[in-house]
Amino acid sequence: MSTANAIKITLGIKYANGSLVDAVNSFTTAITQQNQEEDAPTVSIGTSEQDVTFTDVTTLGWIYMLNLDAANYVEWGPKSAGVMVPLGRMQAGEPAVLRLDPGITLRMKANTAPVKVQFKAFGN
Repeated sequence: MSTANAIKITLGIKYANGSLVDAVNSFTTAITQQNQEEDAPTVSIGTSEQDVTFTDVTTLGWIYMLNLDAANYVEWGPKSAGVMVPLGRMQAGEPAVLRLDPGITLRMKANTAPVKVQFKAFGN
């Protein structure tokens, strides 16, 4: 079942560091969700690369990730030829939001010690 505007994402940035000040005004985008699918696991990510799977979502769309660790960062990226291509990093306590192409396998690796990462994945 297709539902118009089922997923809403709001983004904005404010930056102030001494005389450097900038901002991207907040804006919201609404996305039509093709199926009523959501998967919301909390996963322990170890210091070796591992696949992150979303068993309740047949066609991945938007992914929200939150590093729940207080000290360690976690790297993430797509799987290519069996290994992770590092694309991003979430420092301790940081979130990330991205849209994955269907068929992409997400991989992650913690820096110094295993970290817990909360996910919300929405089919699209």
